[in-house]
Order: sequence, then C-alpha cells, then structure tokens
Amino acid sequence: MFYRIGTLLVLLSTVSVATANEPYSFTGNDLLRVCDGPYSDMNDGIASSNLCMGYIQGIQQFQHVMMDLRQVAPVFCEPNQTGTYENNPKQLRQDARVVTTAAYMQAFPCQQE
Repeated sequence: MFYRIGTLLVLLSTVSVATANEPYSFTGNDLLRVCDGPYSDMNDGIASSNLCMGYIQGIQQFQHVMMDLRQVAPVFCEPNQTGTYENNPKQLRQDARVVTTAAYMQAFPCQQE
C-alpha cells in the first residue's frame, strides 16, 4: 500500500494532463508540498501527511463510488506493477484532482481486453 502511495507521489511530478478551463485552487504543486514538505514542525508534518494520504485515497475511493453507483468503467486499475516515467514538473501547476487521477491512470492502467 505505502509503495503504491510512494509511486503516486513520484508520479505527481511526472504526469502529463490536459488543462482544465477553470482556475486552480489546489494544484499538484500544493499537493506535493503537503505530501513532501518542508514542514514547520512534527505536528505540521503529521497533519500534512494525513491530508496527503486522505486526498490520494479519496481519489481512489471516488472512482469506486462512481463504478458502483454509476456503473462506469474504471479510469485506472490497481495491478501490482509500475512503469518508468519521465520528469515533467510543469504539470504540477494543474489541478491536484486532475494530476492525481492522471497519476493513478499512468501507474495503474486498465488492461484492454
């Protein structure tokens, strides 16, 4: 589980996603800062780590809710494999929910049958 979360954190700085037509209030940079620090003290680090994990797990859980309630196909699957990725930090200016979902999609692509 933590290996997958670590992989997603790396991907947050490497994915390529389309630009949305809305202003960003919480970007990939913001999420990376929350997840990776620096933190002012241990309490800030603990709180930020909890926010980071909750945000990333929230994206995953939202997909499961949509699959269950809307009967939609998953946009990412969760196999036990990861790939190699190129560094693309400019994507971190984009909306964190888009960057996180794209990171899941890249880390855990669904196998086309």
